[in-house]
Amino acid sequence: MGTKRKFRNAFQGLGRSGVPLSLFVAAGCQGSNQQTDTLQTDNSKIFNNTSDSIVSIAPGTNSQTSATPSSLYALGSAIKGPLENAVTFFDFNNDGLLNEFYTVNFDQDGNQTGTTTHLEPQARTNTFGYFEIYTTIDSNADIQLSDGGIQKASEARLATLSDDSTIDRSSNQALPGVLLTAPAGSTVITPLTTLMDFAGLSSDQLKSVLNLDAEVPDLNTYNHYADESLAVAGVQIENFSQQFIATVTAYSGLLELSGLDANTAYQTTVNALAGIAVDKLTSGLTLNLNEAPDLDALMQNLDEQLNILNAGNKSVFLEHSQSLNEGLTALNA
Repeated sequence: MGTKRKFRNAFQGLGRSGVPLSLFVAAGCQGSNQQTDTLQTDNSKIFNNTSDSIVSIAPGTNSQTSATPSSLYALGSAIKGPLENAVTFFDFNNDGLLNEFYTVNFDQDGNQTGTTTHLEPQARTNTFGYFEIYTTIDSNADIQLSDGGIQKASEARLATLSDDSTIDRSSNQALPGVLLTAPAGSTVITPLTTLMDFAGLSSDQLKSVLNLDAEVPDLNTYNHYADESLAVAGVQIENFSQQFIATVTAYSGLLELSGLDANTAYQTTVNALAGIAVDKLTSGLTLNLNEAPDLDALMQNLDEQLNILNAGNKSVFLEHSQSLNEGLTALNA
């Protein structure tokens, strides 16, 4: 498809003050791996408990469980390149973690009587990034969100977590420590759907922000690896996906070194990038992660977020964020 391949080794040796960009990336991956390792302990509970959820492993993988599926299920693909052996799941409580969630119980008069605990249903992807997830959760069930709100099960977003065993098949390289999400009803989980989800943008709005042609199909269903009929758009999507992963992983690593836990650092970075995307839509401009002004805006936003979150070691961010931006500008070009 003619996409950029230089991202494989470009994190080596960048940066000033003797701190290579790869340090921040490694920190981000390491922290996220610790998070995913913890989640794998929970995964074993899911594989052994089909009363709350069932796991359907996509064709071509080595194991599966079986149970009677409900009406709520998801079929699709996890794509940066095609992500093999990534964990995909319904993020029912909307916290970006693979963990427990709660359905809300009501009596016959509509009064809330309590909650029932479940484990978020999940599946590993196959070589092509394909997954199937089935559940026993009614699509009309009320789900308690991590922020205390309530939404219908059918409104739950999809999520992908990568770990040490996840391979990006566009480069045949491991891609650990990455969280991608997609709005409810999506059939792909990609960096673009992640931005749609965090920013609350429609497919058409994000196409405007990224300067994609209007004829590109809906971004929450379009797999540019399965459909190469729009070659130019496919290259644009792939290149932005590379830039997104590089930028988010590098900055989340720096935020970890500045005192945030892995999950907070990653989602804070994506949220900051989502805010910039919304601003671009409002102003009618294009988001360019290969240009200094947009990376500087991200840096300033994250500086403010570290103050709000009372990060314990913000001096690390202040010392290295500018050199990190310079490295990303060169890398994303």
